[in-house]
Amino acid sequence: YLTMLVICTANKGNNNPLILPINSEHQIDETNFVTSCEWYTLNSEISGYNITVGKKYTVIGIIMFKNEIRYLISDDNNIPGFFPSNLFRIMESYVLYEWEIRIFPIETDQLLVIGYSELTQNYNHLIGLIDNNPNDIKLFLNYINNF
Repeated sequence: YLTMLVICTANKGNNNPLILPINSEHQIDETNFVTSCEWYTLNSEISGYNITVGKKYTVIGIIMFKNEIRYLISDDNNIPGFFPSNLFRIMESYVLYEWEIRIFPIETDQLLVIGYSELTQNYNHLIGLIDNNPNDIKLFLNYINNF
């Protein structure tokens, strides 16, 4: 299969973490949110990511939210995550034929999701990946092991 391949050009940046509502029909608030797993320095201005500069990663999905594109990849610990696209350079820009596209309305914005069927059709799976839910990670790993 020809897949989308990116190379890491940076593993630190000033990107905001990805924050989405757990229940997409309600506003984001202190009980209805999930956030990506970036870590911060003490001044909260630089986030670090568990990826390696110069390493190539296969993109398993793409999301666009609040004018930011993020790639779904397995990090250096084989944990799926949505990483800011500005940390990478595209090496191969193929999109898998079976990938689907879906838009989820989130508050006054839209979340564009491109990827495998479970990712685009099941918002809870997407949230489970961000939240490192074991069942959702298993679905993700099953998908990547079968292509």
